[in-house]
Amino acid sequence: MGYHDPCIWVLNIRVAEIHSFPSLSVSVQLGIYYSFLSLDILGRIKVKTDKDGRLIPKEWMCHVRNQLFLANLDQTHYAKYVHYPAELNRRDVWWIEPEGSNLEVVMNDIKLAFLTQGIQWFNDYSQLDYVFQCIDFLAPDFMVEDIDEAGRTILRQKGHIYGLHTARDFAKYLNR
Repeated sequence: MGYHDPCIWVLNIRVAEIHSFPSLSVSVQLGIYYSFLSLDILGRIKVKTDKDGRLIPKEWMCHVRNQLFLANLDQTHYAKYVHYPAELNRRDVWWIEPEGSNLEVVMNDIKLAFLTQGIQWFNDYSQLDYVFQCIDFLAPDFMVEDIDEAGRTILRQKGHIYGLHTARDFAKYLNR
C-alpha cells in the first residue's frame, strides 16, 4: 500500500487459479483507489481503516485496476503441466516449483515487471487530469494497458473505474 494523496496504490500478489500445476502459480494485480470517490457498490461495502484512520482498500475495491506480466522470465517449460490450451500462452502467471527452488528467480522477475510496468502505470493513473480525460473511455468495460503515439500509458478495452457519479466527483475534486 502506498499513499500518494489522493491516490492509494495497492499491489496484490495472489495465488492464480490454475489447478493443473503440481505446486503454486501467482499473479500480480495493481490498483489505485481515489480517496475522494465513493465506493458505492450496492451500498454495502466499506473500506477498512488502519489505526491512524487511513483507508486500506483491497485491490478489488480500487477504482482503476491492472495486472503485471512476465518481464524476462521464460517459463514455457511448464507447458507440460497445463491441461487447457488457453493457459499455454499466459504471461500474467509466475510458476513456482513445489520445493520453491525458483522462488528467488520468480520474485526477481516480479520486481522487474513492477519496475518496468507497474511504476509507470501507477504514475500515469495518479495524474488526475489524465484520469479525468479517460473516464468515459474506462467505464464500464474491462481494458488492457497500451502505449499511445506519445509513449504514454493508456488503457484499451479492459480496466474500469468503480463508483457511481465518477465523472461528476472527479470534476468536483478538480474544480471543473
